[in-house]
Amino acid sequence: MLGDRLIVFKGGMKLFQKIATFWRAFWNALKSAYNKAFKEIPKENTQEYRDTKRINFLAIFVSKLNNLANIESTYEVESDSVQAEPLQRLCEDLEAKRFDITAEMLGTGDYWVFPSHTDAGELFHRYVSQDRVRIIDMDGENITDIIGIIDEYVDKDNKLFFLNRRHTLIGDTLTVETYTTNERNEPATLDDWVDFEGTWQFTNANHIGIGRFKSPVSSRGLSAVYGVPLNFGCEEIEEKIFHDLEMIETEFKHGESKIFADPLILRKGKGKDGCDEWQMPEGMFPINHRAGDSGASIDIFSPAIRYSEYQGKLLDDMQQYEQQVGTDRGFLTPYDSGTAVTATEIRRANASTIALIDKIHTSIKNGVEMTLRADAVFLNVADDLWNVAFDFYDAFEDTDAQWTRLVEAHGVGAVETEDLTKWLFPNLTAEEIEEKLGKIAEQSQTNTDMALKKILSGGA
Repeated sequence: MLGDRLIVFKGGMKLFQKIATFWRAFWNALKSAYNKAFKEIPKENTQEYRDTKRINFLAIFVSKLNNLANIESTYEVESDSVQAEPLQRLCEDLEAKRFDITAEMLGTGDYWVFPSHTDAGELFHRYVSQDRVRIIDMDGENITDIIGIIDEYVDKDNKLFFLNRRHTLIGDTLTVETYTTNERNEPATLDDWVDFEGTWQFTNANHIGIGRFKSPVSSRGLSAVYGVPLNFGCEEIEEKIFHDLEMIETEFKHGESKIFADPLILRKGKGKDGCDEWQMPEGMFPINHRAGDSGASIDIFSPAIRYSEYQGKLLDDMQQYEQQVGTDRGFLTPYDSGTAVTATEIRRANASTIALIDKIHTSIKNGVEMTLRADAVFLNVADDLWNVAFDFYDAFEDTDAQWTRLVEAHGVGAVETEDLTKWLFPNLTAEEIEEKLGKIAEQSQTNTDMALKKILSGGA
């Protein structure tokens, strides 16, 4: 997936450094006036989502919240129009990649979708990470000018090329420009991309033509334009936790058992220079007794390790980290249900986590709808011809209580039989559900006919 590659160049220069060089050159070359708030994505000295050298606590949060938010969730384009059929396929693509999309959104702050065409002319989604996109202008909440690096290429001479897409919306006219540059934002030519380059206009667009999944995490007023990751504002608590881990490792290192022995009981051997020397087994240290010292020839140093004290400090700091991110216990610290026994009590104990998941669902909905509206611009499908239906599974709800509620709703006509069958068999398609209900109806009719025949024939 685009955005996940890390290309290493000669001299140790990495791709993200080249991208930073590109953006500096881009803003310097931009002749039109722009808001400086669009220029830089806010950065803190917090752990990055792509950090693989240390224990990544942000990745732990992202993974668990991602699973809770997306388990068994579905998106479906509903339409009676043949024109909207390509949107159904593109919606299925978003559903299939929902875990990857949500992980990027929560881990970095934004994840972008640029609709593109294959060589055969079929529309598909290019997924672009936050560091490759910059907003140039907005009209209220609507983006009106934006640029993204949608692909990169390194030739045999180690030269880097960027394929850039700029979308500009003026009134209801969308202009899309695709061009190639090097990392210094200088015009370049690459044979593989010649067919992609050019400028196109779409009238009656009323949309920037790009999808955006923006993190629901509050920037506390520090980033009005770009999204921020889950650990935004957690620099201090992260430093405390890593310091706790260092202290625990130091405690174990200092607590290693050591044996002190009189050199006279050790083995004598030859050194590198051929001279006699004492051979010291690993973990053993020499100790010379002074005159009159009648101590033992061997002494063992094995101090007690203060693990529980350090572990308590670590768990306290991790719990503060969970609270600052906006979750309840159970992400970094052991889950403690306490007196929570019923479904209601469990939900109350996880109120913060449930609220955060609801915000994530809202961000996903907004992102899916914005992406499909962008697709509709390129497919020339009117917005009133389709809509999206979302179904999110509640991981904290008692399934027995949910089934009882559905059955009761079905009894008063508020829920269709198809809804009950889909709840029981979530992997069945609409056609398979219809076929299943048809078989059930046939069997029910057969049983009714047999019972009626039995009654009329005088049977018991």
